[in-house]
Amino acid sequence: MKNTFDNIGKWSSTRFSAFVNWNMTPKTRIYMNGTSSYNDYKSEKDNMSNNGFGYSVSGGFQQTLPWELRLSLYGGGSGSNIELQGKNSGYSYYGINLNRAFLNKRLTISMYARNPFSKNINFSSTKETTNFRSYSETQYPQRGFGFNISYRIGELKASVKKAARSIQNDDVKGGGDSKGTPTETK
Repeated sequence: MKNTFDNIGKWSSTRFSAFVNWNMTPKTRIYMNGTSSYNDYKSEKDNMSNNGFGYSVSGGFQQTLPWELRLSLYGGGSGSNIELQGKNSGYSYYGINLNRAFLNKRLTISMYARNPFSKNINFSSTKETTNFRSYSETQYPQRGFGFNISYRIGELKASVKKAARSIQNDDVKGGGDSKGTPTETK
């Protein structure tokens, strides 16, 4: 029995990514992360090609409130994803988080809501060649509510010590002892 493998396709992608973080005030922060791409798929062996643009974006807003409460609003999503034989649909998400730190910021208590107004995320996929066509739809449950308690134990205190003495490389000198003093040979 002999198994061989053959790459039947090529993929090239040009991407641009950016991240912005803006501290409007000492208590207010806005951030955004985005990626845009152009994807090109080709399979000369199967006489197929597909290309197109894609994107993903995420961002949020954080505000420190009275009593040292921190409020975070966030969201994001993606456009459809191109593949050689078809494409997948995009998605989106959003949420809110409220937390407070105690005990010298070692104990953190958080409450969150993820996609509180959307029970599911719907996802579809289409694949098509000259021999077949496939279409699927899937729902993923995304609504979630939670409460989190975390406690940080210990601190990392690492330091690097400098060497007390350095290494002398005397073996390249013409004879001599370890201090470089010439010695006589008889």
